[in-house]
Amino acid sequence: MMDETGNIYHTGIVKSISGSNVKVEILTESACTSCEVSGSCEVSGMKQKEVDVRVIGQNFKPGEQVSIVLTQKQGMLATFLGYIFPFILIFITLFLMKRFTDSEVIMGLSALGILVPYYLILYLLKKQIKSEFGFKIEKLQNLNQFT
Repeated sequence: MMDETGNIYHTGIVKSISGSNVKVEILTESACTSCEVSGSCEVSGMKQKEVDVRVIGQNFKPGEQVSIVLTQKQGMLATFLGYIFPFILIFITLFLMKRFTDSEVIMGLSALGILVPYYLILYLLKKQIKSEFGFKIEKLQNLNQFT
């Protein structure tokens, strides 16, 4: 759910607390779960994800319902890193490989192969990337305007 400022909210349940870190389980729905025929469709569904949130000065209990907040800027960055930039890399690789070879197999394998170093770099930079995605956590009763 998104508010008027562009913040994205996910409802979740506190699973565990370790020092200043709170592990929250959120349930994400695919876009088609609200569809009328989703019961007979293989694509629809929900996924459970766990998010670690660093909290300062707030008290939470396991089992408590909370809301995880992600800013619009963070959502756009995640979309860019996960979908847009890899697509651009594939497209550029296909374009460049077309200049060097006429083999569609080599072009296709090169385009897919470029993703290996890209995701390896993302993995190696995960601490820096994680610092950009500082989730906020709010008690659910503070969000009455969204329920």
